Amino acid sequence: MRPERYWKIGLTVAGIWCAAVASVIAEVPTGEARRVAGNGVLPRAHLEAVVALEALGAYVEYGSYGADRTVVEFSDRRGYHGGDAGLKLLRNLHHLDTVIIESQDISDSGLAALNDLPELTAVDLSGSHFTGEGLRHIGTLTGLTNLNLSGMTGLTDDGLRALSGLTKLSALSMEDVILSGEGLQALADLPVQKLSLDSARLDDWRKLGGLSNLRSLSLADCRKFKDEDAAVLSGLVRLEDLSLFRTGITDHGLGVLSGMTHLRHLDLRYTSITDQGLRPLAGLTELETLKLHGTDITGSGLAALRDMARLKELDVSYTPLEDVGLVHIGRLGTLTWLNLAQTNITDAGLTELRGLRLLETLSLSHTAVTDLGVEKLNTLPQLKKLGLKNTPVSNAGRRQLLENLPYVTGEYNEPLVRNTR
Repeated sequence: MRPERYWKIGLTVAGIWCAAVASVIAEVPTGEARRVAGNGVLPRAHLEAVVALEALGAYVEYGSYGADRTVVEFSDRRGYHGGDAGLKLLRNLHHLDTVIIESQDISDSGLAALNDLPELTAVDLSGSHFTGEGLRHIGTLTGLTNLNLSGMTGLTDDGLRALSGLTKLSALSMEDVILSGEGLQALADLPVQKLSLDSARLDDWRKLGGLSNLRSLSLADCRKFKDEDAAVLSGLVRLEDLSLFRTGITDHGLGVLSGMTHLRHLDLRYTSITDQGLRPLAGLTELETLKLHGTDITGSGLAALRDMARLKELDVSYTPLEDVGLVHIGRLGTLTWLNLAQTNITDAGLTELRGLRLLETLSLSHTAVTDLGVEKLNTLPQLKKLGLKNTPVSNAGRRQLLENLPYVTGEYNEPLVRNTR
């Protein structure tokens, strides 16, 4: 068979390989097997390694995370059964970028095989059983930029100290783990800019302050993070993205945010804050996204947002928000996305939104808004999506809106006019 035929064999479908590939490769003279995928030309050794890995139940995906990048997943749910030996096959893969290991069939010592992968930049060990011994091998992968240790039951202080050599690490996820302050402090010298600690249990939040390079921090569902712990945030002056979603923070704890003037995205959903708690946010003029879903604001506190000239997305859904809040929202002329679902607003209040000339998405679902209120939206020339689920708005009112704004659809791209059949 001529080598050109192998350039046309359909082996480039992301991660899909079959047993027939092995027999095809076997017929090709050494050095002639090649595969073109994106901009990459894959050698025979790569193809053989992929076939062998998939025979062991590993999942291989090529080209989906950027041109010429390879991702390999070892997972019990996918049926991986190759043990530590499977990892040794990785050395033959072309431009291996990411390894995901969620298999009980791989030991701590087996992770040593990752040292043979010079282009490896991301390792995902989430939900795994590895201990400090395994993390010592991870700590030698000096090219890593992304590491996921979420859900690791064997995570220890010693294991975290073993990561001190990861001098290029920029993103670290340790969700749903038990941490000590000492373990977290061991990471202080790393250049981590993005840290996710969702649902983590930490005995001393003060050590978080040592991670001064952070640009993004998520403490979502850390319900034991309370007002007395919030002071640690004052030292993270470079933060641009902060999630306090469903934490124990209240109005008293939000005062610390007043000095975080670089914040661009702030998530306060399901916290016990009121209108008074919004006052410290007045100086956060770089904010682009603010999420207040499920809080106790009624609207007067939104006056604190008046100088936020960059704010594009505001979520005040599922709050006791009243029309007084719409007075302040209506002055935020940069908004493109606004969620008012499940609030106490009325038709009269919607008049205040007439100045939102850039607004593209608006949800009024689960409110008392009627045809009279929807009629006032004709002044929003950029409106593309409008949520009206479980409102009294009739089909006649919806059609009237479409006469002026013909490109508006409902949420999730369903037709704005309801099917009455």
